[in-house]
Amino acid sequence: NPTDHIRCLNIEGDAGRRRTAFAHALAQALESNHVLYFEFGAEPPKPQIVRVHEGEDLPAEPPTSDFDRIMTQACALSEAETTVLILDQMHKAPFRQHIRLYEFIKSNIWSYSDVRFYANIGNLQIHMISDEPIYHSLQQHSFKIRIAATAGGGGFPVMADIGLDQS
Repeated sequence: NPTDHIRCLNIEGDAGRRRTAFAHALAQALESNHVLYFEFGAEPPKPQIVRVHEGEDLPAEPPTSDFDRIMTQACALSEAETTVLILDQMHKAPFRQHIRLYEFIKSNIWSYSDVRFYANIGNLQIHMISDEPIYHSLQQHSFKIRIAATAGGGGFPVMADIGLDQS
């Protein structure tokens, strides 16, 4: 359906890593051309030692963060093909990243430093996975689905399951 912002799915529940598997399976079922994955709180790579010789200038700009890199890649790929970006462990993300992500979802523009990248809202979907509730504005712009650790009855609910009389 037409939308004026990027489509988001907020995957909640007590299923642990099954939520991540669900997000990947859903992306495959939707026949997405690209599935990108980023996990907040993952062990960052160890910094490399750069030897500076006397009189040599250091770049003033710090290297691009892994989160900015995956977001720019998602923007680039979404320009031509369907892309799903899975953001796992959102509860470990700094609150500043939640706000940046919210602004991106509304505007479809990812920016850092003095660079701006545009995403195609028709081709990009973001699946967010978190153990705790995500930023309320992100929740308002997301469809929410709950993945339980155990399967219920394995079928459709009956009236008695939700407390209704058969009549």
